[in-house]
Amino acid sequence: MARRKRLLIDVDEVLLDFQTPAFAILEKHCGRKLTPYDYEVWDMFSLFSEKEKATVFAEIEKPGFCRGLKPTPGACQFMEEARDLVDVFAVTSHFHSPTWVHERDASLKEFFAFKKQEIVHTSAKFLIQGDFFLDDNPGHVSAWMEENPTGVAMLWHIPNTRTLGMDDIRMKSWDQVITKVRSTLR
Repeated sequence: MARRKRLLIDVDEVLLDFQTPAFAILEKHCGRKLTPYDYEVWDMFSLFSEKEKATVFAEIEKPGFCRGLKPTPGACQFMEEARDLVDVFAVTSHFHSPTWVHERDASLKEFFAFKKQEIVHTSAKFLIQGDFFLDDNPGHVSAWMEENPTGVAMLWHIPNTRTLGMDDIRMKSWDQVITKVRSTLR
């Protein structure tokens, strides 16, 4: 019996909303309002001054921040549909917080019913083998495609990457992702 296909899925900005609370911290503690429509790079922190970065990181690294992230619209329903088709693994980079990994695991279990063995914590996502890969970071998508040429890479659309290309693999809705997976399984 052949193994089920595997979907590797990023967490921040794909399954959980990281930008909204991070921008709220920036506004509250630094007085600067920023939205994903105000810039055109993936790394929002590259736009912060060193002082802003230190202030925001100090808040993000506090216990409870990661656990407080909420699912992106439609992500919970998507996960139910995706699991009917393929095995799903969360592949996520962790922040510089001693509680981040534990909190991330708890959120993924609560919101998406991930089991511990279905969660991979790494920034080297290109090393993880799968049949499908979905991430919002164009750099991660490119690196994974290069290392996994027979896999199907997909870039999850976020407003700040709208001009960075990769439009042929850009997914703007959960329905597009499901359609892509289904069409590849046939």
